[in-house]
Amino acid sequence: MLLLSYLYNLSERQTQEFANENLPARYFLGLAGHQSAPDHSTLTVFRRRIINKEAAEAFEGRFKRMVRLAQDKGGIQFGRIQVVDATHSIADVDVGKDDERRDGGAEPRDKEAAWGSKGCQGVRTTDCKGVLVNKAFYGYKAHMSLNADNEIISSVVVTPGNKPDGQQFRELVQKDEEVGIGAGVYAGG
Repeated sequence: MLLLSYLYNLSERQTQEFANENLPARYFLGLAGHQSAPDHSTLTVFRRRIINKEAAEAFEGRFKRMVRLAQDKGGIQFGRIQVVDATHSIADVDVGKDDERRDGGAEPRDKEAAWGSKGCQGVRTTDCKGVLVNKAFYGYKAHMSLNADNEIISSVVVTPGNKPDGQQFRELVQKDEEVGIGAGVYAGG
């Protein structure tokens, strides 16, 4: 479901509705006709577990096994060019309500999420002047290394949204090397 959320740029609530109402999505998720999709809060809990170091290591181990299996079966060849890029994921948090909650002394709903920027966007003001506005988001970044030939993601580093993209490069290369991907060239996306 998190993959569907990412692919279709949906919130966790929207993903639950999408999975309940979309037949191909139900098939992809392995849901029987009478089954309901898991509650959106399950996605939030699962995402938090992925970010948790121990769970992330377990997830990473499965990921490495998939890449190695693809290599061992011989059907998939990894070329010498890896593309490194990051994508953002918006946290399932009503920021206004969360600010009120914190002002009242409560814990934030999502402690690991942070404000990040995805560049600037040109907009027009009410008096028709063009200005650049920061495109901010509250959530996470998934920094990925993808093989240019087969388009398989070989390594991922998840960080809060405020972490710069380039700082994850060394860790991505190290993870690629751990699964035997000897890329000759890395290119930024």
